[in-house]
Amino acid sequence: VDYRSVTRAAIPTIGAYELLTKPGVWKADAATTSWTTGTNWVSGTVPSPTGGVSIFIPENTVNVPVVSTTVTVGRFVNATTQPIVVNSGVTLTLRGELIQHATPGVLNATNATLRFAGTEPQSIGGIVNVNNLQVDNVAGVGISSGVVNLFGRYTPINGTLTANGRLLFVSNANGTASVATGLGTISGNVITQRFIPAKAARKSIFVGSPVTARIDTSWQRQIHITGAIGTCPAVSSNGFDVTLTGNPSMFTYTHANPSGQRWVKINNTNLTSLTPTSGYRLLVRGNRSAGCTLLDGSAQAATAVTLQAIGVLAQGDIAEGLVEGFNFIANPYQSPINFDNVASDNSTNIDASYWTYNPENNNGVFSVYNAGVLTNKPAGYTNDNIIATGQAFFVRKSTAGGASVTNFFRESHKSTTAQPGLFRTQNWLGMTRVALRANDDAHIDEAVVRFGNQQGVSNTAEGTYDALNISEGTEGISSQKAGNRYSIQTRRGVTTADTVSLHVVS
Repeated sequence: VDYRSVTRAAIPTIGAYELLTKPGVWKADAATTSWTTGTNWVSGTVPSPTGGVSIFIPENTVNVPVVSTTVTVGRFVNATTQPIVVNSGVTLTLRGELIQHATPGVLNATNATLRFAGTEPQSIGGIVNVNNLQVDNVAGVGISSGVVNLFGRYTPINGTLTANGRLLFVSNANGTASVATGLGTISGNVITQRFIPAKAARKSIFVGSPVTARIDTSWQRQIHITGAIGTCPAVSSNGFDVTLTGNPSMFTYTHANPSGQRWVKINNTNLTSLTPTSGYRLLVRGNRSAGCTLLDGSAQAATAVTLQAIGVLAQGDIAEGLVEGFNFIANPYQSPINFDNVASDNSTNIDASYWTYNPENNNGVFSVYNAGVLTNKPAGYTNDNIIATGQAFFVRKSTAGGASVTNFFRESHKSTTAQPGLFRTQNWLGMTRVALRANDDAHIDEAVVRFGNQQGVSNTAEGTYDALNISEGTEGISSQKAGNRYSIQTRRGVTTADTVSLHVVS
């Protein structure tokens, strides 16, 4: 068997790689791991960084090379059991296959970029840990074995990446991997994650999924999803984890229902699938590995949870059906989106506001966004217009009747910014935040009143820059205008005295 695992009819009299004296053959007895040292290569010459030379690392190599500089190679074959490291900031471009013969072979590029830019079909084998992955090959790239763990961004420049259930979008405390816009696509199943930080109190979150996947084979494998009476650890016929009370922990929203009945528990977990654009209210008690103690009401230490689902990614422009009133939807993409762009492109159908829930809020107190301002947000939170991957939120259709919008979500709505620092273009003449606090100074709710002379701003009628208060808690604060309560109210620039009424529930 030669170095490419090809069985020969006769036993060779020399090692298969001994005849390979091209620049791309690494010495088995290389003195160091330096890619740029000529004596570490069989030919005595460092391969051209732009020449597309195929790289072969022999099976019995002691010091495997570290890819320390940006290079373009042909095929890359690692016949050793040692991991290959691509240094931080380096781009490794491949025009051929990535082959790792070890079980499993590992390539670590967690702070680097891998770019597949061949003209014939390419394949990826082994375990690949990578920050940024790019495909620019109209003939396509397939993940044939192992798994690609993506920590940063996938850029579909051109062609199709066939994932085969082997592409994992990692989500952790440092961030969530994303898919950028491009001319290419991803086919087949992928693995998506949504990191949920540890919380001292058990509270619901607003969450969505970028893939279609059955609930019991996705999120329910990481957390308990309850809704039937019984004794833990039994599971009911409709898939729920049972509890003594049977209280449900996963809901959708139906605006047409009477007030107080709009949160609707899911019917089952073994027949119902998560769907992109659908918002879910989900109680996360902790990782289900903690067992039945999470369901008996006893105090438990807070632990982080990573929800995971396997399915086909939502891609391209995506339709959404809207009803008159509030619609509970979710970011459908494996990418953050810019809500300002969503609202602008759908201005005939929805208000320029979104409502979501921050688990730091009191129960029933919403965080409300409008034109660059978000109420009840965590300390240090910026980029208020960015909707995170996997986040659900409300939008309001204030005009009469329903609507089916074929391109409600668009690829152009994706954002490359998931962290603080996005520039904001909206400027206001003045702004006042009025906070409601408990006796111990704990934050409960807040209302924002701001002033500007933009078109449509009115002191007597609801306008584009007003956002209704829909909080359901027993404590809250809002401002009043035109008979309605607002979390964010915008008024004309003050030239004389102005009076704003507040509505306080305590």
